[in-house]
Amino acid sequence: MSILILNREDDLWLNTLLYGGMLHVAHIFGWKPAGTKRPTAYDEYDDDGNLIRIGIEDWDGNYHEDYLQEVTEEDAANLVAALDKAIAFLSWLRAIDPELVTSMVSDSSAWKHVLRFRSARSIGLLERFKDAVEGGFRIG
Repeated sequence: MSILILNREDDLWLNTLLYGGMLHVAHIFGWKPAGTKRPTAYDEYDDDGNLIRIGIEDWDGNYHEDYLQEVTEEDAANLVAALDKAIAFLSWLRAIDPELVTSMVSDSSAWKHVLRFRSARSIGLLERFKDAVEGGFRIG
């Protein structure tokens, strides 16, 4: 399965596991999700534009389903700030002996997760994700 990040300028398709991993890394680096706005794409209106039925009533603010829910500009800015920290850290980490790094974080499952993004390709994906979410986005 995949998630589509819909932004004003550049859309990005991500595997759901990769997307979830990136959100987890951002959380480790300080992002506190504010919750998404209730999606309105499924609301129904009459011919005069009056709302006649709310499509999704009990919205839980999640980031993992693809209902075109909106992430606010402020929440996206906080996500970008956390991704910037992660990218800087991972770029720095690439210069250190891999065995030393592994021994330093061997007891922490959160850091083991972060280490999965240590490759140049993964850092590039984090940068692309950061660019796609900047300024607010919808999840489709």
